[in-house]
Amino acid sequence: MRKNLLGFIAVAIPIGLYTAGVVLAAGSSGVSTQQIRTGAPIAIASGAAAEGTAVGVARSDHQHGSLTSLTVSTSVGNDGGGLKHIRGVAGCATAAAVGAACTTVVTWSTAFADANYTASCNGRLITSGVPVNGGLTAQVAASVTFQTVATTAAAAQFTNIDCIALHD
Repeated sequence: MRKNLLGFIAVAIPIGLYTAGVVLAAGSSGVSTQQIRTGAPIAIASGAAAEGTAVGVARSDHQHGSLTSLTVSTSVGNDGGGLKHIRGVAGCATAAAVGAACTTVVTWSTAFADANYTASCNGRLITSGVPVNGGLTAQVAASVTFQTVATTAAAAQFTNIDCIALHD
């Protein structure tokens, strides 16, 4: 079993070897490091959770490959260089006035390389009042700032703020 520098299992299949769907078992050996070139589905199979298994779509003829379907059976890592997600950041409480706003800074475990990513955040569960998502007010490599807005004259607060981001 070959692992890359990050400890992921590196598995690839020789070009032209498969014309139908491809299924690899975690820990497979004897495969080369050529790219996969097939229009059929690619799957990673394992008797146990395939945590740490890396799957990629090969580029052919200098064009970006495409993936029409992806099923993740266990989880998606929360702190990759291209995809991050975080949940459970405590929400802020607004003042008790219609339209009052407050902000919550959501910090990634490790920063992106730069601020060129698309982030989306939402409030989860309500602690008080009638809070609504006021959008992101700031974005840097290490964090985003989420705004909570009160829609009534009562103080409003989401219990948690959850975010996901994809690097461009």
